Amino acid sequence: GVQTCALPIYNTRQRLRLRTGVTSQLSDQVEVGFGLATGSSDTATSTNQTLEGTYDEKDLWVDYAYAKYKPYDTLTLIGGKFKNPFVKTDLLFDSDVNLDGFAVNLTGDILDNGNIPTDVFTTFGYFPIDDANNAGADVHLLAAQIGSKTKFGDSGIKLALSTAYYDFQELGGTALNTLDGEGSDNTTFAGTYRYDYQVFDTIVKLSFKDLFGDADLGLLGQFATNTDPSDANDAWRTGDRKSTRLNSSHTDISRMP
Repeated sequence: GVQTCALPIYNTRQRLRLRTGVTSQLSDQVEVGFGLATGSSDTATSTNQTLEGTYDEKDLWVDYAYAKYKPYDTLTLIGGKFKNPFVKTDLLFDSDVNLDGFAVNLTGDILDNGNIPTDVFTTFGYFPIDDANNAGADVHLLAAQIGSKTKFGDSGIKLALSTAYYDFQELGGTALNTLDGEGSDNTTFAGTYRYDYQVFDTIVKLSFKDLFGDADLGLLGQFATNTDPSDANDAWRTGDRKSTRLNSSHTDISRMP
């Protein structure tokens, strides 16, 4: 018989992105910020606006709105909707996602003998995800991270280490249709999330600024594991970067059967 095959479908879209905001330093200790962004929907992972809809007016969304209080050089408190305060990559968090909630950051320095100064930091946060409206416990994220940044003299070599724990509480068993951005994948079952997400995430960054001329080069390694399921729960990434952007990388994410 005659065999047929489906031809690929090509879709060309025109898009725009507008982001605007203001930041005000109310005092030496207090900063507030507010920003708007475009988007075809209120999804947290993109501010791209597709040009469609028979010339309908386009939406502007609140992209961030926060207050930051820094009573000491070593202590920062922030609340509202704000940029992700943790050292991360898009292996776990999309770069467009701004978090809702509260965070505390503590910084300090050790071994500051002028030769190999090392700064240390720790960040804690509480981030509500969904209000259950008396239908059960609220879904929320508790997170903590500790890390360090070491500069090796005048060589231009810097080493950054961080380990974080992200505990998405009350997520396992939650119905997909109760959360914005609902979807279906191999971590869901019968319309609910199969597991909680209790993730340890370790990131290592090694940079070589000015070591090879004016180039700002570096290496990155990352390993994350979700402790709730017993298998197929790991992800890792290796890569090299130029300046602050990944130049090339390899990512492996375990998939549940």
